[in-house]
Amino acid sequence: MLKGPSVVGLGLTFLVAGAVGWTATTWATPRVIMSAALERIEAEAGGPNQMIKAPPVDEESREVVRPSPDLLYSLCAYDVSESDILVKVGSTPGYWSISFYDEATNNFDVRGYGGGSEDLRIFTISKGAMARQVVRSPSNRGLALIRRRVGNREELEAAIDAQHDDDCGPLPNRAHAYGSSARQPFPL
Repeated sequence: MLKGPSVVGLGLTFLVAGAVGWTATTWATPRVIMSAALERIEAEAGGPNQMIKAPPVDEESREVVRPSPDLLYSLCAYDVSESDILVKVGSTPGYWSISFYDEATNNFDVRGYGGGSEDLRIFTISKGAMARQVVRSPSNRGLALIRRRVGNREELEAAIDAQHDDDCGPLPNRAHAYGSSARQPFPL
């Protein structure tokens, strides 16, 4: 005589299906969110590897979730699939930081500085490391976010002046910083 499915068999089937669904959802959700954000940023910037210099935050600002009015933002949606990317942060008299996010929204590197130093150039690359200031991206696409602290009107004006020197783009005449032994480290 044929028997129907057992309660234990059905329970295990639902448990396995639920675990697979949960795993797929938790893996895909951050990637879908970041992909949409990168596409929006790239559209505003005119493509990947272009710096967006956001205006000071006010009550209408919502490009960044709950932006701080004490910070001035610049951001770059980068793509290192064809070339290394140079991110330049303009010299800032006060505190600033730069955070790097991969295509799954993971913050994989943060650099913070007290200000007053010369411009800092940071190379964001996908593989290898030959330069001294390297941030190795775990994915081809991601986001570099510069934040500058502005406590008063004078600091805001200085931060806006520094923001004009922020830049993001492919390194000229260079592929990736790995491979050929004839390549020299990038100048800083």
